[in-house]
Amino acid sequence: MPNRAHEIAGKKIGEEKNYSSLNDMLTSPNLPNDTFPTGCTLLLIKKLLKVTIPKVLLANEYLNKKAKRFAKVVEIGAPI
Repeated sequence: MPNRAHEIAGKKIGEEKNYSSLNDMLTSPNLPNDTFPTGCTLLLIKKLLKVTIPKVLLANEYLNKKAKRFAKVVEIGAPI
C-alpha cells in the first residue's frame, strides 16, 4: 500500500525516502510533534528530581524520627 501511494505521488520506488507509510513518518527523527511531548517529559523529570524527591525524602526522615520517638509506647486495645 505505501509503495502504491509513492507511485501515485509520481515517484519511483527506491528513488527517495518513502514517507507514504505512517510508521516511517512517525519514526522520522524530524517529526515536529515530538518537541512538545519531549519538553513535557523533561520538565516532569526536572520537577521530580528538584522538588518531589527531596520532599519525599524529608517526609521519610521526619516519619522515621517520629517512629523512634513513639517506639516504646504501648498500644491499648486491639490493633486494626
